Amino acid sequence: MRKQKILDQSKSFTRLIYMAMVLIAILSLIFLKDLSNATITFALALAFDPFDQSQEWKKRPIWQRIWLGVHLLIAVGMLGLLLSGWEF
Repeated sequence: MRKQKILDQSKSFTRLIYMAMVLIAILSLIFLKDLSNATITFALALAFDPFDQSQEWKKRPIWQRIWLGVHLLIAVGMLGLLLSGWEF
């Protein structure tokens, strides 16, 4: 019982950190116009998987795999823009 409670708290904590990092990246991009900070923050948000981390990749629902895949593609795209020297 205690182990399940800790796992539930861990899931909600990682989900909160994930959302906070994505929000910080968006705000950094919009208001500060800082592509490098936004790219790093957005890419690092993936480290805090907002879904059940104990579940294998192949057993996850398709929408979760699509969500994380799109997030990764956006992060790679932002990195490409950053490396190409694109500025606002």
